[in-house]
Amino acid sequence: MATKTDPLVHMGTITGGEARELLKSNPVILLPMGSHEDQGPHAPMGDYLLAEKIAELAALQASKAGTRTLVAPVLPYGGADWFGPMIGGIAISQGTLT
Repeated sequence: MATKTDPLVHMGTITGGEARELLKSNPVILLPMGSHEDQGPHAPMGDYLLAEKIAELAALQASKAGTRTLVAPVLPYGGADWFGPMIGGIAISQGTLT
């Protein structure tokens, strides 16, 4: 769990000036990917949210250990060959996903 003293790791939460300084040091940038799909009537559709949280926790631990790590905005898309027919899901072609 992030605290007020933790480094900012989400790229969407740092300013342009902060980004310019951080990017000079060539940090690791994690790109979380998940999907927005039907998980059944009992569960949220956004399993990409878990991918984003895992990336956040990894970035916090890596940054605290001395390897500055950032989290890019999550990509909530699944491949159309699998997720395309799912109601409410967001799917793109396999070529685009690749």
